[in-house]
Amino acid sequence: MSFLDIQGLSISFGGLRALEKVDLHLDEGEVHALIGPNGAGKTSLFNCISGVYKQTEGRIYFRSQEITGLPPHKVAMRGIARTFQNTELSPDMTVLDNILLGRHIRNRVGVFSRICFTASTRRQEIEDRKRAEEIIDFLELQAWRWAPVANLPYGIRKKVELARALVMDPELLLLDEPSAGMNLEEREDLIFWIEDIKEDLKITILLVEHAIQMVMEVSDRITVLDYGKVIASGPPQEIQQNPKVIEAYLGK
Repeated sequence: MSFLDIQGLSISFGGLRALEKVDLHLDEGEVHALIGPNGAGKTSLFNCISGVYKQTEGRIYFRSQEITGLPPHKVAMRGIARTFQNTELSPDMTVLDNILLGRHIRNRVGVFSRICFTASTRRQEIEDRKRAEEIIDFLELQAWRWAPVANLPYGIRKKVELARALVMDPELLLLDEPSAGMNLEEREDLIFWIEDIKEDLKITILLVEHAIQMVMEVSDRITVLDYGKVIASGPPQEIQQNPKVIEAYLGK
């Protein structure tokens, strides 16, 4: 079984079939892109994997363990983190505090220990802040550490959300349109960060992205959705030449 194995996944909203019998397989250590026109079902697939949606049919396995139907917090505890198409941050909190929220899933101290601020609580807080600072340095967010998120440009907010996901120390990272709102320089930096996340942090990535050139540059494999169905899957060179993809997504 693959690192992430999705078998026959379907979901409907009323009479609308958002996903239909989707099969998707990720190998550990790869960057796998998911592309398709607007409304193809990409974010719906992310929501099923992360436990936000409950699929109508199908199974999801992560590291050979079934995670079908698990709530989001239990999916996160298994080692899956995600970003969102529209940033989901606390605008009145600083960049550092937003990033530290991601460490909650790794917290190993109980309520009593926190109330009494025991030695174990202090050790946990030191560990959490150290990891947050490492991710801040990794994504070059030092200049905004103490800034409230509400005061930041949208592109920087996307970086903060990525930092919050990375600080969870996931094994699988779901990136939903990470370059949205970024300028050209920020998008070029994102390409390097994705490569470093894969190589240095050893995190497998499933990526939804509309910037096709970036997708072709960073991806090991690509799966294409159209009207909720998989129409192609393979390496970037093969996808570029696939006539179904050209017709459905890139245009004739």
